[in-house]
Amino acid sequence: MNALGVQQMSDALERAEKIISKWVRLGAGFGAAPAQKTPDIEQLLVDTAGIMPQFARLHSMMISWLARYDRLVCRHRLASLAKQIESPQQSAALGLTLTLCGDHAQSDHFNLAIKACKPLDPPMPMFQIDRQNDKFAALARKFSCSQGRNWGLWTPRERLYDDAIRPHSWIMSNNPSLHKRAIFSGKLQASILVTLETDPSAGRSESALARACGATRNAIRDALDHLELCQFVQRKTAKGLVAILPN
Repeated sequence: MNALGVQQMSDALERAEKIISKWVRLGAGFGAAPAQKTPDIEQLLVDTAGIMPQFARLHSMMISWLARYDRLVCRHRLASLAKQIESPQQSAALGLTLTLCGDHAQSDHFNLAIKACKPLDPPMPMFQIDRQNDKFAALARKFSCSQGRNWGLWTPRERLYDDAIRPHSWIMSNNPSLHKRAIFSGKLQASILVTLETDPSAGRSESALARACGATRNAIRDALDHLELCQFVQRKTAKGLVAILPN
């Protein structure tokens, strides 16, 4: 392997270590140190989908975590981020993972994000290890679950690692910023609050916030009425625009 290849592998491992540390902070059972702060969950899901083919255990762990804690994910914000994914393989990996999670949890929480993802064409094995030769690829296709074939990424149906995910009491105690997400069960109100935290400029107007959250302006207004009643946000009118500020 040349120097460029070594550097690329080193960069990939460093990126994977950072992603895994964030999952550890959220209560996933990897043998690694946790990240120092609570991660941006929606961005973490997108980033994880990008390295999933090289690290197969991330796939099963992500499904296991989401099947239990899907309500901590801001579904509108995740859908908005999913639309921005440029890599076809990454988009398909996220769509497949969310589909499998929905099947396991019998939940439609991720339907918006799933619609924002696209199947891979032409199809291939989900994991890098199965792409090494034609024989491995053929076996991956033969034993793939139907969802994997639908998304163009051949993979068997993952079993859940429920015992490798920490209980909600530990997760919420170590990540108190997730309480707002839990209160609103990952609905539009949660997306608004997290969007205002991660991108304050999105609160400059209702229209800007609607674009950032991938929702209609009417839906944003209804959600803001609820948030204002709960005293999580305040609206201020200036020069014909309604600015939204977190409390």
